[in-house]
Amino acid sequence: MNAPRGPNRIDEHALRKRFEATTLYGKSQKERAAAFRGYLTLAREGFPAFIEDAIRISRLRSRDPANLYRLQAWMLQTVLPLETREAIAKQALKEATGEEELDRWRRELSATRCLIRAVRSVGDGIVWRLLNHDRAAYYVLGQGHQQGKIGVSGLEQELLSLGGQLGEEGGTPIMCALTNVLRMGDLLVFRDEVQGAAHVTLVEVKTKKGKSPRVRRQRERLRETVTILDGKHGTVHQTPTTIEGSDFVHEYFLGSTLNVIQESAKAGSAMRCLGDHLCVECHTIASYDADRLARVSAEAQTVVQKWDSAGDSFVELSPWKALTCEANRAPFSVFPFPESVVAGILTNQILLNCWLNVSSVLRKFERSGWQVENDLESGVSEALRSGKDPRESPFATLRRGGLHLALPASTGVRLAFEFLKPKSLIKEANGIFAKGPPIEPRRPGSGELRFYFSEAKTWW
Repeated sequence: MNAPRGPNRIDEHALRKRFEATTLYGKSQKERAAAFRGYLTLAREGFPAFIEDAIRISRLRSRDPANLYRLQAWMLQTVLPLETREAIAKQALKEATGEEELDRWRRELSATRCLIRAVRSVGDGIVWRLLNHDRAAYYVLGQGHQQGKIGVSGLEQELLSLGGQLGEEGGTPIMCALTNVLRMGDLLVFRDEVQGAAHVTLVEVKTKKGKSPRVRRQRERLRETVTILDGKHGTVHQTPTTIEGSDFVHEYFLGSTLNVIQESAKAGSAMRCLGDHLCVECHTIASYDADRLARVSAEAQTVVQKWDSAGDSFVELSPWKALTCEANRAPFSVFPFPESVVAGILTNQILLNCWLNVSSVLRKFERSGWQVENDLESGVSEALRSGKDPRESPFATLRRGGLHLALPASTGVRLAFEFLKPKSLIKEANGIFAKGPPIEPRRPGSGELRFYFSEAKTWW
């Protein structure tokens, strides 16, 4: 499943930080083989079924604070021993000498990390729903360093605070450490307001370390986050940013993607091109067939090689290889797929490999009257050269008439991970152009985050 590393393939190493796609399964062939064997143990131990049940409860009880509290207690009981198991595996891997011992601990480590991420992905879906599918607020709350291990020393106080917030003025408390996306504070409390908006309160659990410089910096970040969520303007990555709602309705290839997954479940592997910009390859471990996998992978590589021969720029963005990438897109736990399918994706029992032809997407814009000023690769390269954060580089900068439009950094992730249709992006851009220049021109260096009122009809 490796594409040719030709001159037109966008450098994955440079893009890794840009898309927050930390590799989960290792770099060497031995590490990858061990990781796959580790994923097999998850099924034998019944963990995919556990994740499936947790997803089902989180969906059925999405507005039930008491039962979401109980679900978090169940998730916590699962994560705590897994984090201990991960620490033991990491240390044992450092001390291992023989190849057999190395392979054993590689399997253990990859499987454990995958499962921790899967449990926290259930939490991501809870947060997304409590935000009423507001992807802008979801993105803002996802800024910062990813949550590390759950601190056992302060756990008792966090649990007391979690229970104490339950039912307070109708709020729903969420423990941040039980999500991938929430990266500041200890607890978030969500309360519905008028017109479907969600009010978010960030709660810091008091400890004896509350006067440390780190905690003081975190408090300041919490204040900045509350400011932008409440006032719809503030600073993100040191950039003045506004949040705006939109009535625009996006279209997705979600039904076609589910068909590929279901075909893979029957035959072991399946592949389909969704338009001329995205190649989706799927492999299901439970129905693994070596010959079928080889044929499907060869078909996918034929497509990618044609792109390379045509001089197109492309990138591989595959969910099963990404350890994070949560704030840039809707979490898989809210996808309109059966719980068993979502659990399979989260526990790497279903492996999706996505190849995104960036050149094809930009050609579609050009055919609609837009001129490409800067593309993804040049933007990331410039950010890396200038020492800026490449995660915030626009997917592309476009111009039409006197309008300059920067496609947001999340565009590539949404095309490959959410299976967003490019024609939706073009239609939205054309709508912005048709409105003419804004009454109050945006200041240079400022940004905009959008959320869409129709998202509740797409995601579960």
